[in-house]
Amino acid sequence: MKVRDLGRAIIREENFKEPHKRSRVWNHQEALSILEHKKGSKKIEALSLGSRGVIIMPSEVANLRHLRFLDGNEMFLVGDFNNLLSNLRWLSWRWCPFEFVATNFHLVNLIVLDLSHSYVSEKWIGWNQIRVASKLKVLDLSNCNDLMRTPDLSMLVSLERLILEGCRNLIEIDPSIGKLKLLTALNLNGCHALEGLPYEIGCLDALTEILMPRSSYAFKLPETIGNLKSLLTLDVSHSWIRLLPNSIGGLVKLRRLNLFKCLKIKKLPDSVGELRSLVELDLSSTSLGHLPDSIGNLKQLTVLRMSHIIGITKLPRAIGLMEKLEELEASGCHGLTGEIPEEIGRLSCLRILDLSFTRISKLPINVCCLSNLQTLNLESCSKLNQLPKLPQSLSCLRWAFDTLKFCKNRTYMPERDSACHSSIVPLYEVEERASGKTKRFLPWFLSSSLREFEVGNLSIISWMNYSHLSNLSTLRLQSCSISDYFDVLPVERPILSEQVKIMQLEKEQRESVVSEMERWSGLNIGSFLLQIKRLRHLEMRTCKFFSRELRLSHMKILEEVNLFGCSLFVEICGLEELGSLCFLSIVDCSSMERMSNLSKLRKLRKLRVGECPKLKSVEGLNHLESLQKLWIHDCCLLESLADTSNLCLECSTIEHCERLPNHNSYCRCHDNRDSDTEPDHAKYF
Repeated sequence: MKVRDLGRAIIREENFKEPHKRSRVWNHQEALSILEHKKGSKKIEALSLGSRGVIIMPSEVANLRHLRFLDGNEMFLVGDFNNLLSNLRWLSWRWCPFEFVATNFHLVNLIVLDLSHSYVSEKWIGWNQIRVASKLKVLDLSNCNDLMRTPDLSMLVSLERLILEGCRNLIEIDPSIGKLKLLTALNLNGCHALEGLPYEIGCLDALTEILMPRSSYAFKLPETIGNLKSLLTLDVSHSWIRLLPNSIGGLVKLRRLNLFKCLKIKKLPDSVGELRSLVELDLSSTSLGHLPDSIGNLKQLTVLRMSHIIGITKLPRAIGLMEKLEELEASGCHGLTGEIPEEIGRLSCLRILDLSFTRISKLPINVCCLSNLQTLNLESCSKLNQLPKLPQSLSCLRWAFDTLKFCKNRTYMPERDSACHSSIVPLYEVEERASGKTKRFLPWFLSSSLREFEVGNLSIISWMNYSHLSNLSTLRLQSCSISDYFDVLPVERPILSEQVKIMQLEKEQRESVVSEMERWSGLNIGSFLLQIKRLRHLEMRTCKFFSRELRLSHMKILEEVNLFGCSLFVEICGLEELGSLCFLSIVDCSSMERMSNLSKLRKLRKLRVGECPKLKSVEGLNHLESLQKLWIHDCCLLESLADTSNLCLECSTIEHCERLPNHNSYCRCHDNRDSDTEPDHAKYF
């Protein structure tokens, strides 16, 4: 926009006082004045008239011999335009009226015609004169709501782009469209009443892209669509199409096929496997019951999206034949159960594997062979109780659970041996004498490439060495606990009593476990966290850590700390050392009594402390020079806060802290809201 305005300003300097001597006149008032006073000249190449409903007579444009661009909304052309506007290349005539009284309006050199939002229909008399524009390449009829059928377009032999987007009453496309041999793009998005494509659509040899209408109840694709040898993109998303024709395999150049939210599609034809150029396939939110084995023939496919398909119960083994697949998304396929086929281990190019919110129970042991895998999402996989060894390339692992729905313990169980064919067994189990229940733990064999790690419902052994996670920048723990074995074993019993079962491990593996236990025994959650020194984002939700202190001082580059529902922490130490901290939220920590002085956190922008009934002080607020948003609430023992009137806060809210003297709460974020509306501060934290 700025570049355009700069260009127009330069043109205006051509002759500031006499606009008719400029090459382009963009000011609407100046353009209208030129027409009214018939001051048009050969120098003018572009005129913009704006939305004036102006009436244009032949005499007003007679001198505009070199006019190439004309922009005018609601224009009325009246009179004989013979041999006028012959050099016009671009006509933007939005909101064109149905009445057309001009004669000899022959725009033989016109290339772009914009009739969007117009009142034209297939019976518009203007089509008779528009058809002589044999050089026309772009015809924009978007949002022409009076159009029920496209006109005869057979004379527009040079047309390359036909835009019918938003023609909500369009029912039929005239068969003459088959004569447009140079048409490359057809936009039907928003043509909700359209019943289908004509048989003649198969004659469009140059067509590369079709955008189909959404939510069209009776939409059909003709068999001839398979003749579109140049088609690159076929987007029928959000439509009520029931099936793809068998001829779909004839689209030999098709690179992108989008069936997203085609709720009526229950089956793919086997011919889909003939789409040898296909790179991206989106089957998400369809009603498919299975994927055909022919899908394995899609050797060029890099992206397969199949999320939220309830009827899918398994992945075909042929999926392992898609050698170039980089992204496989199957999130929300609630019917997907059992084991993922081992053939998935052949996908050496796979970078993203999303199996979240499925009911899979097992990953194949050769998943470690996915040497390029970077993101593995197993969130809320309620049946998945163990993992095999994961590839070293992994940078993001999500294995958290919805604790309201799934409350069983989970375990992470990579092999010590690097061989992919090793059997999967629990690394170790600890049997609690009192309850007889089995706890499962997160060991230290995590990929050193991990940058983001989200996990839930696990016990973490504090004495294990996680210092190799040197690249980890984001850690999210949900409903996790820290254990050092003394929580479950009597002190007088040896550490390797009969309650500790190290199952099916080689001698050197057992020795390694013993060595680590001796080295790290007795350490706590702080010891675990302090091993991860490059952490930038730390979130702990409803975690039951028996350590009274949370020490963060060694994580010098922490930028965000979010603690919620960690009910056993009494004190947070080391906050004063976190010079990079920008966000701090401590909520529902019911045992919290103390936290470090915050005065050195010069980069802190957002601070929330709430629902900490034992917290007595929050010190150093008046020194937080970067603080923008402050929310302290529901801390019933909090007795004093520093005066923050010296800070330029956008939002300062102190509420439901009974022992605090009156504080002036204000929130500029909500100044424009109804004063009776309760501000929703949570959205800002």
